[in-house]
Amino acid sequence: FQAEDGIRDVERSRGLGDVYKRQAFLKVPRGKYNLSVVYKGFLLLNEEIKVGLFGVKREIEEEVYDLKLRVVDKLGLPPGVKVKPVLSSDEMEEKVTIGAERLGRGNFIFRGIPSARYDIIMRYGSFEDRKSVDVSKDMEVEMVFSPLFKLKLNVLNDRGLKLDRCIISLSREGIKIEKQIENGNAELQLPPGKYMAEVYFDNKPIGKKGFDITRDEDDYILTIASAGFPIIVQSASMMALILLLTLFLLGKLKRTLFLRFSLLILILISVTLPWWSLHAYNGSTERFAESYLLPQTIVTITYFPEGIFG
Repeated sequence: FQAEDGIRDVERSRGLGDVYKRQAFLKVPRGKYNLSVVYKGFLLLNEEIKVGLFGVKREIEEEVYDLKLRVVDKLGLPPGVKVKPVLSSDEMEEKVTIGAERLGRGNFIFRGIPSARYDIIMRYGSFEDRKSVDVSKDMEVEMVFSPLFKLKLNVLNDRGLKLDRCIISLSREGIKIEKQIENGNAELQLPPGKYMAEVYFDNKPIGKKGFDITRDEDDYILTIASAGFPIIVQSASMMALILLLTLFLLGKLKRTLFLRFSLLILILISVTLPWWSLHAYNGSTERFAESYLLPQTIVTITYFPEGIFG
């Protein structure tokens, strides 16, 4: 029988736990029987009885307790994914697992369990957490949900090239984790859950992206940081054009050479410019999409009221 479905007998409780009563009627022919009562895997009664004309009555009284469980991950937060803790005990006659009732995020209760030594078990993917606890009264325990997953991020500028000398900040439910970007890469170990990543350069936000971590991830964040080489190439090309024009006007450069060099410089400049560009705006959100030849990539950056997403 299940004690949760029984009737609490307050008068017979001794304050150490709750005494539950439940009646079960079995209709059997007269004769000798072996009567066994198992409750949540525990053997409460095992005896030989003789059923006669007037039947047989047995009363069993067992004190049971409530075990409250609080689960936190490595950040001290309620798990960002669903967990289903269960109880098991080597003292059980029949090996079963006892499920928990969810009270709220990260809070559970095992109701009406007998006094024994239990293992609290939580599984997620290939991870398994265990905690042993001796239950002899109503009690509350805390358990750490241990899974950590690797998040590898490439932080990119507005051309899709790796960005250095900036800081990435990941936040979840008020907890922030900051890391310096090295060679355009960042690697973090995180409990499963939903995170918001922001990239800062000189304390100014330049990119933002959300992540739902449930396994090892390899991803990127596109920022609005400008690539250096297009500016250098375009500036040097314009200076070269001015020099060529000056030499041509002074008669120091032939017309054919001036045209050839100018054409080469214009081609070089065109390689650093977008081949096509799209712009959209709906009053609150603005989006830019551009295609580049060097490097070969299509970049889309969206400006939301809450931040910049690429």
